Amino acid sequence: MPKELTHILFADSVSQRLRSAGQSGLADSLAGDRASFHFGSMAPDTLFYQVTVPLLDRDHRPWGDVIHGGAGEDTGAPIRDMLEQLAGTGDDAKFAFVCGFLTHMALDIVFHPWVYAVSGQYYDDDPVRRTESQARHRLVESWLDLLMLRRRGMDLGDFGAMDAVRANGPTNRACLDLLARSLRAVWRIDGDVGRYCRRFHDVHMTLTRLFASENATAAVAALNRLSGGRLRAFLCLFYPTRRERHPEALFAFDGFRHPVTGKWVAGDLDALWNEAAALASDLLTAAAEIRAGAPSARLDVVLRGRSLDVGLANCPASRAVHFDIFPAERMWGYPGPPP
Repeated sequence: MPKELTHILFADSVSQRLRSAGQSGLADSLAGDRASFHFGSMAPDTLFYQVTVPLLDRDHRPWGDVIHGGAGEDTGAPIRDMLEQLAGTGDDAKFAFVCGFLTHMALDIVFHPWVYAVSGQYYDDDPVRRTESQARHRLVESWLDLLMLRRRGMDLGDFGAMDAVRANGPTNRACLDLLARSLRAVWRIDGDVGRYCRRFHDVHMTLTRLFASENATAAVAALNRLSGGRLRAFLCLFYPTRRERHPEALFAFDGFRHPVTGKWVAGDLDALWNEAAALASDLLTAAAEIRAGAPSARLDVVLRGRSLDVGLANCPASRAVHFDIFPAERMWGYPGPPP
């Protein structure tokens, strides 16, 4: 992640950037299938909403981690395959989906190192530390969504793009079938990947409706308190309701230590956004060229298979070890005391 709303807003900003750069044909194509473009911008995270049944779902694997390059996988592999499948088809909705997918990748590549730096190791071997890191990670991204809306003079109730994505269900599932075929092809997966993609899509879409509900948030917060904080990582997927606790200091940075290399990465929030937008524009330009007949390897010139977790190629997320943690209690915006 970032969460869904930031990814949608970012996708729209990339489309506007393309139009300003003289690529109005590509921008018009994306505008014509806006809901599919927006769904693509959040789809890499759909596979994290995994609800499985023990024993029955034995062929399930953590494909969300694989798509993000969690173990150092080539993140461009399924994109190349999807673009090859779409060559010569004229399927604008699925192409818009792939373009949205690429905007998600660009934003994660640039933003996730910072999110890791301030939240900790998302995949920590210690279950307590892992839960704490995941809660902080999700808090950062939930507040980021609210900040991006606030900058545009909007609130959750003003944002209708998610409603359009949810209403696009049949096309969303067709796009996920395309993704599932590519995942099976490039990673030689046995099992019905499409079945899981469709199931997780339905879970994801249901939860996105609840994330913005103050009543749902209050209910989960109450359950979290009753459970002694065992649901805090899940609660942090919901938007904070105590908006007056917005952690201004979290976003007032001019750089951060890269979580893998430990080197200083200069730039504030806007600089990261602009860097990600430039990368996304290049990726979408490459995708359009591939659709027009260029070899799919054209994508690698820009993407280089980089991890969506730490922004580096051939680099597992487990190598993230340098952190400057922003405490959860300074981000806690839910009913009840912080964890």
